[in-house]
Amino acid sequence: MKQTTLFFLVFLIFTCCNQVNNNSGDSSKPVKSIKETEVVEVIDTMKVISSNRYSGKYLFASEVLLTPDDFKFITCSELRIIRNEIFARYGYKFKSEDLIEYFSKQKWYIPLYDNVDTFLNEIEKENITLILVAEKTCVDLTVKEQLDSFIYYLDSNDKYRIVSEKFGETVFNPGSQETFVSGTLFPKTKKYRVLIYETQSTVIGADQIKFSKTVALVSTNDGDFVTTIGVDTDAQLYQINDSTVRCVENSGADSTVYNIVMNKFENIIKK
Repeated sequence: MKQTTLFFLVFLIFTCCNQVNNNSGDSSKPVKSIKETEVVEVIDTMKVISSNRYSGKYLFASEVLLTPDDFKFITCSELRIIRNEIFARYGYKFKSEDLIEYFSKQKWYIPLYDNVDTFLNEIEKENITLILVAEKTCVDLTVKEQLDSFIYYLDSNDKYRIVSEKFGETVFNPGSQETFVSGTLFPKTKKYRVLIYETQSTVIGADQIKFSKTVALVSTNDGDFVTTIGVDTDAQLYQINDSTVRCVENSGADSTVYNIVMNKFENIIKK
């Protein structure tokens, strides 16, 4: 009887030691320290939506009721981005890979909701419907074709607002400043167009309106400004030949005369 009892105690001690060794020796299953805590980022969704109210490249789509004419000369891909930017401002989680890729590059965008319809205002709902219709008949144009179409209608009563905004005019929300294109300089080249931009500023507290002028070399590849030359508010510009524009600045009794030249690299310089 004593031998049996002794054998049982030895077996029990051996079994317990073996279990302890197995638990402590499993390096593939690390045990978290009770002191460890998980940090969870809490996003104030309403704060995000509120801050994004003025975010995006096509903010006018959330603020101004558009018309079918506004979509003239706007590409299919641009229309799609304009429409979906409305949803992005409210944190919509996109499903399409191209939209995920595009909006993930926008610093202000945070995906929050699978459905944001309840956040949309009436202007946005109307514009979404109009854009969807425009997307069915849109034509994909190059930036060069868009730019030349914009230039073609500069002297027309027709104003296609989105393409005008695209090339630097303040059409939808000018505020105290309004920028518009008053003309072009130099013959067209393969890579560039030269436009005269005028910015109208109202002096606060006075009934004065001032204009500043900028001669801009605009790329036909992406529509960006390559070179800009500021000229005096009252400067007169005269095209001398295909590569030279005479600039006459009048300041009281004195006049300053210089040339703006398009060089062999098709860049514009002040001489």
